[in-house]
Amino acid sequence: MYSFVSKTEEMLHSELRSGNTQPGAKAIAYFRRMKRKIPQEVQEVYLRSDSAFYNKRVVYYCEGEGWTFCITADQTAPLQQLMENVSGEDWKEDRSHLGLWYGEVKYQPVG
Repeated sequence: MYSFVSKTEEMLHSELRSGNTQPGAKAIAYFRRMKRKIPQEVQEVYLRSDSAFYNKRVVYYCEGEGWTFCITADQTAPLQQLMENVSGEDWKEDRSHLGLWYGEVKYQPVG
């Protein structure tokens, strides 16, 4: 697993694991070790992850640290149904990326 500083593309933290390790295993421990390497003057942390970190413990940790985060959700049938029902007028163009549109939904997974 790798963590980078977005602006400079420097690697902040990395850990190599055996090939049979579940990608999201021990995510919180990884974050704690990574956090120790973040310089004190850094005021904002933005976490982006694929669905390997899609679990409530990760969300609670990020919220507790005040981090902004985006984690790809598992594409469950209820979530897909919700996304398919976004109506045409609910789509908005991204002002910073013209031609890119998004729709927003609120979803609470079971548990």
